Amino acid sequence: MEYQSPVTGTLRRCRIYTPSTTESGDIRYLLFVLHGIGGDEDEWQRYGNPDAILDRLIADRSIPPLIAVFPNGRASNPDSAPENVFEPHAIEGFLNFGRELASCLVPLCHERFAIPDRRECRGICGLSMGGGQSLNIGLSRPDLFSFVAAFSPAPNTDIALLESAVCRKDSAKIWLCCGTEDELLYVTKDADRVLSNKGFSHRCEYIPGGHDWDVWKYGLEQSLKFNWKERAT
Repeated sequence: MEYQSPVTGTLRRCRIYTPSTTESGDIRYLLFVLHGIGGDEDEWQRYGNPDAILDRLIADRSIPPLIAVFPNGRASNPDSAPENVFEPHAIEGFLNFGRELASCLVPLCHERFAIPDRRECRGICGLSMGGGQSLNIGLSRPDLFSFVAAFSPAPNTDIALLESAVCRKDSAKIWLCCGTEDELLYVTKDADRVLSNKGFSHRCEYIPGGHDWDVWKYGLEQSLKFNWKERAT
């Protein structure tokens, strides 16, 4: 899907997953799935096989039918990954994406797919840089998201925001995972520690693996079952 971004002033793209065997009027949930620092809107399809994961979860009624949106989380002009993915312009694009998502992409998807515009119908998740984005965006905008999941979140995760956001009564449900051999494991542990110290009910799983797709595919499947299992029937 293409859309005009008010943040970059350019035409931008995202990938859309739609259930293969469901009438459009039966779809009541919307999920945004974010990529890593060197990726784009095609990264999940290129390496993560999310269509098969979502098809199976919906078919066996582990989750309800949903629309999944795979955007380019780098809201910059140009929005392709530069040779140095850590350059300031590239990082600024990831920060800008939160504004684009709220002002443009969320309302556009509700309009396009006729999904009820309610926070309990929306979730956001992501891997690595996209995991940090998901936590930062989802917890700063509880009016938009009722569920946030992060798979191996990167150091862009705002731990101070996490600490203040979970004190709110309307804070989103949180699910975290990370591989035990991941060099960024400390980020997940810091987030888990803050949530536990605040007495915030959440799920955090540490599984064998590094900073890799086996962990992230596991995260996508298990986090959705954690959040939406009870709504699948």
